[in-house]
Amino acid sequence: INADDFGYSYERDIGIIESYDKGIITCASLLVNGRTSFENSPTLKRALLLNLPLGLHLNFTEGIPIAPISTVSSLIQNFNESNNNNNNNNNNNNNSKFQMRGKFGFRKALEEKEIDLNHIIIETNAQIKQFEKLTGYKPKHIDGHQHIHILPELTITLAQLFQQNQIQSIRIPNHLIDKQIILSNNDINFNSNQLIFKSNVENQANNAKLIYLEKGFKINSHFIGLYLGGSNSNLNLTLQIIEELIYQIQIEIIN
Repeated sequence: INADDFGYSYERDIGIIESYDKGIITCASLLVNGRTSFENSPTLKRALLLNLPLGLHLNFTEGIPIAPISTVSSLIQNFNESNNNNNNNNNNNNNSKFQMRGKFGFRKALEEKEIDLNHIIIETNAQIKQFEKLTGYKPKHIDGHQHIHILPELTITLAQLFQQNQIQSIRIPNHLIDKQIILSNNDINFNSNQLIFKSNVENQANNAKLIYLEKGFKINSHFIGLYLGGSNSNLNLTLQIIEELIYQIQIEIIN
């Protein structure tokens, strides 16, 4: 059981560490450009002391890139060369000039062919190297922040990069345990745009799964979080979904 977003904030880090310490999760994925992903970060040091297995949470949408700004400029929101006076000092998360485009901004730019695939390659390699610098080892599993690794414009390029870096497994948002439970809950409502986005992610996941499997990667059997998340998160629903997951796994084993 993997938990992503390690390195996003101290609050999330502490929750992940406690979950691992109590045997609730078995691994996590690290957001290497996150606010708490830096050398001597107390939560990262604690995770490494506990031998929490970490993979890479690949990110093209939030924060500041790891690679020098001038080499990945198409990932930057409203990039202006004249503002890029110190592109080698781009890991300052308070520098709002060089923020990436965001979940929807990145997707829109990708659809409109504003994203340079060479910049995707450069930033991916930079994040893998940063992961190794922070942890002391190379990642064996990768997942994408906000599911960017399943976007049809990127999957083949990323699959090749992952192979080159000896990645073994990829998380795909498929077999959505939370979908039926959340949608049947009368207290939770999604607007039409939210439902369209989630439906698109499901379709993209199904297509990406075939590509990653064909390349020989291991894929997760279930996923929780596309429908359960943000303001919809609560303990009772989470426990209900986990119980359903355990039930489905038992049925699969019996079959």
